[in-house]
Amino acid sequence: MKIYDNISVCNTFVTTLGESPYWNPETKSLVYVDMLGKKLFDFTPSTKEFKTWDMPDIIGCANPLNDTTCVIGIASGIYAFDMVNETYQELWKREDYTLPSVRFNDGKCDSKGNLWIGTTDVERNKVSSLYKFDNELKKYVSELIVSNGLAWTQDEKTMYHIDTWTQSIFAYDYDITTATISNQRIAFTLDSQFTKPDGMTIDNEGMLWIAMFGNSCVCRFNPNTGEQLAKINVPVKYPTTCVFGGDNMDILYIPSATGDDTSPMAGNLFSIQLPYHGTYPNKFKQ
Repeated sequence: MKIYDNISVCNTFVTTLGESPYWNPETKSLVYVDMLGKKLFDFTPSTKEFKTWDMPDIIGCANPLNDTTCVIGIASGIYAFDMVNETYQELWKREDYTLPSVRFNDGKCDSKGNLWIGTTDVERNKVSSLYKFDNELKKYVSELIVSNGLAWTQDEKTMYHIDTWTQSIFAYDYDITTATISNQRIAFTLDSQFTKPDGMTIDNEGMLWIAMFGNSCVCRFNPNTGEQLAKINVPVKYPTTCVFGGDNMDILYIPSATGDDTSPMAGNLFSIQLPYHGTYPNKFKQ
């Protein structure tokens, strides 16, 4: 198993819960959020320019609509946020508050431009779900606790999905024509050395990179066998997720959280160059 220790701090702005990064190839910048801090960021590594916007509510995820607008899932609904004009367009408004402890969490777009977005229950009951949003919200998976990382294979025949509290990485058959999923199954389950698998991404070889919340590492797995292939040691307790970026899409960016971590780097953004590549993020299509 390959061990990587050569990780760098690329941004020392402290996030309470850094999440949902995506690389913007037009601006060559990384967009990500502070979920609990209710903030959206745009960070340009080459210049160290750092933009920040206050969000109206807890923000679960951000995905690109175009190079200046992103689609965000916040506690009150789904909105398009124009980062230049700082304006919001309501796409879907939450009306049902019968489960007030449930809110949007991680989400990503498929190649058809649909937003797959999950929920989390802060009371950790099995009442969360995974939805597809294509200007209408449709539930596909229920009885989750913390719906988290998402990824698609390059042939777009399989979608991977994490339910953090079950320690399981699920696989689904993905139909690109209808943009639907079926045949839910466990791709692999993590052993007891790992506490909480959080966000993830996929590389050009079809391997999954998963941030291990509470374990100070990001690990590479073969989803077909569950074999751990690599480990990136991160100098904080709570790495949250990861995404490829950079000119060659070979730099892995890793946000983190603070929590009870006493490390002076807790909540920072990290990066590491790897001999693997990711792909550009899919954009939401209205």
